[in-house]
Amino acid sequence: QGRNVISDNTFNLLTFGRCIFDVRWIRENLPAIQRKTAFPFSIRALRPTDVGIQMGPYGTEFAYHQYEASILEVMRRWPDLRDAKSTSRLGNIVKNLDNNNNKTEDQTVKVIDYWAQDPDEGSIWNAIIVEDEFAKPYAVTSYPLIPMILGRGDYGVGMGDEYDGLSILHSIDGLWQYQCRLASQMATGLYWY
Repeated sequence: QGRNVISDNTFNLLTFGRCIFDVRWIRENLPAIQRKTAFPFSIRALRPTDVGIQMGPYGTEFAYHQYEASILEVMRRWPDLRDAKSTSRLGNIVKNLDNNNNKTEDQTVKVIDYWAQDPDEGSIWNAIIVEDEFAKPYAVTSYPLIPMILGRGDYGVGMGDEYDGLSILHSIDGLWQYQCRLASQMATGLYWY
């Protein structure tokens, strides 16, 4: 991945109180020559504030990852989106990209990667939405589980969801705001003096 995903998620646990591992099978997405030699998995550390996960009694029921990506990256990953309807938001962005000779290629678009487990049979479904167009229609996958794995930091037993996955910064919650108010009052007093 070019990154240390353990260190990234250690940072996420300490600051956000949660971490997300995104584990994907990517062999089919690799160029044909690389399929025999390249590592067939992608393991990423996702920012917990960009991910929503609903846990059920038997594991993850659904999960989504919402992020922003450049239009150029999106067009490279899903070339069929170049034919987006001209009445859609994405269609307007693509038309603007074409009209400006790719000068707006750094414009970002919202991408939502949605996963769900069928409650009856347990099959895993996935869809990818870019702005208001499906990059990948909602369809069943060959995954046995949803590939987003949630980890939690410290927690208070029996204290409810508010204390489920606390960051190292939780201990200064309240004190930090009080210190900021005191500093502001002292600065205001000094200013008026």
